[in-house]
Amino acid sequence: MTYNWWHYQEAGSYNGNAVKLKGFKTLKVCEPKTAHIILEVTENGRPIPKSYKKIIIKIIS
Repeated sequence: MTYNWWHYQEAGSYNGNAVKLKGFKTLKVCEPKTAHIILEVTENGRPIPKSYKKIIIKIIS
């Protein structure tokens, strides 16, 4: 299996880089924002099945 995390910027109000592969970093904002993070899991079979999960993070100052 392979795992891919990515920031779905169009869905949230936070436009910066919200994904860091090793742990979380502190995000600084002037007003509350949301970041939508997508986990894409791909199995190594045939056909190639994929699964998606979304995490919504509320960022406050």
